[in-house]
Amino acid sequence: KNVARTVQDTETSWNSKMMRQCKSLLIQMACTDALARLRDTKLQEETEEIWTVYFDEQNHLRLIELLKSRIEDCHKTMEHSVLLQVTTHSLSLAPIDIVKISKKIALPRQNILDISLEEIETQSDFA
Repeated sequence: KNVARTVQDTETSWNSKMMRQCKSLLIQMACTDALARLRDTKLQEETEEIWTVYFDEQNHLRLIELLKSRIEDCHKTMEHSVLLQVTTHSLSLAPIDIVKISKKIALPRQNILDISLEEIETQSDFA
């Protein structure tokens, strides 16, 4: 009985952890206007929790902090790469900006790929 209980507890713990990670990823990708409308959705009971994750636990304001945070997360989980899509209404980064970013996040410039939406023709190109 103890072995079966331990396996069940481990599975439940893994499922809970996976659910938290998935929710966190979805919240990370949410746009701020969607967060502002949460109280008018089926998620209204979770609004405060979602806002806490988005505004207090995640990085959304500064690209450098977002990159550092994502790289640290990958180190913790033993992932070997980071795929990060940043959508912005700002101008594209200049090559000198990418060099500055690579220095600030301690990642070699050749390991950073900067592409614009115009360079992607199909969904398979995006992947």
